[in-house]
Amino acid sequence: MRYKSLDSLRGVAALIVVFHHCGLMLFVGDSPRWIEDSPLRLLVAGQGSVFVFFALSGFVLFLTFRSTDRFRYAPFIVKRFMRLYPPFVAAILFSALLYALVQPRVIPELGAWFNDSSWQVPPTLGVIAGNLALTDDNDLQGLDNVMWSLGHEVRISAIFPLIAFCVWKNWYLTATVSLVASVASAHFDRGQISEWVYDPLRTPQYLFLFAGGAALALHAQTVRRRLGSAPLWARIALWVLALGCITVPVTPRLGVFANVAAVALVALCFADPKVEAVLSHGIATWLGRISYSLYLVHLPVLLAAVHLFWGKVPLQIILPFAVLLSLLTADLGYRLVEKPSMDLGRRLATVK
Repeated sequence: MRYKSLDSLRGVAALIVVFHHCGLMLFVGDSPRWIEDSPLRLLVAGQGSVFVFFALSGFVLFLTFRSTDRFRYAPFIVKRFMRLYPPFVAAILFSALLYALVQPRVIPELGAWFNDSSWQVPPTLGVIAGNLALTDDNDLQGLDNVMWSLGHEVRISAIFPLIAFCVWKNWYLTATVSLVASVASAHFDRGQISEWVYDPLRTPQYLFLFAGGAALALHAQTVRRRLGSAPLWARIALWVLALGCITVPVTPRLGVFANVAAVALVALCFADPKVEAVLSHGIATWLGRISYSLYLVHLPVLLAAVHLFWGKVPLQIILPFAVLLSLLTADLGYRLVEKPSMDLGRRLATVK
């Protein structure tokens, strides 16, 4: 069963990540108090949105692995690889091309994040290969630093059938153990600076989001029935609580709130009848369709636009233009790369 509202939720979360990066440029780091102390903070909740991505992946992957793939690993992993990796390769090459065309320079007025997290070094073949390796090394994420989350997505996808099996056998125990593992990994990871190219403490921090999403998929009909019949005041209270917690600073102690809130938001978006109706039509479904491509291409587009027009056009005009261009580029990327790659993955998965 496909939930259109959850596709749309992914699109909204991707757009929030775009706004988050625009905010880092516009405000040179932390958002002002009038944003942080108001509901507007939801519009720049970038990390919370990535948590929603992971919870959504757990939900969708469980349904796919259980029904379409019938608990078979080979077709599952082939489709997952073709879903994630070819569009990522295209995005890295796209970013390298933009770098070569733009020839970026340091812009001190935009602060450390803009100048140090992306496009720090020219995209030589070695740099491109390092980025394509999906490591946890920040120096090898400079062509498109949103890839930090994709590395975790790929690794957990590789072991997801085990997670799905555990959820199928005992969802409560699996969710509890994965939550403890996520909190413990975050605690120990913050306590030291790892020089590992693949940090063994980073990916486990997101296990609960996948397990929680899978558990939610297992009981989707029950959740939909109970939430759908809940009084309006109760659903509103759940929305306020979930949206508030998704913006909580992600620390080893407080991160658990954002984790649980991400899973709760997935539940609310398919189980709350009014919200599901809104998210199942119109521009929301288009955003959902292009969400992965938007997540991958928006940062290179933003960087290129700022470098090209800095000093010629106000930043307040550059950024809205770049967001629109990112959406159009993502739509093109979906049509030319993402959809053909998914179609090929499905064909390969059926080869005997």
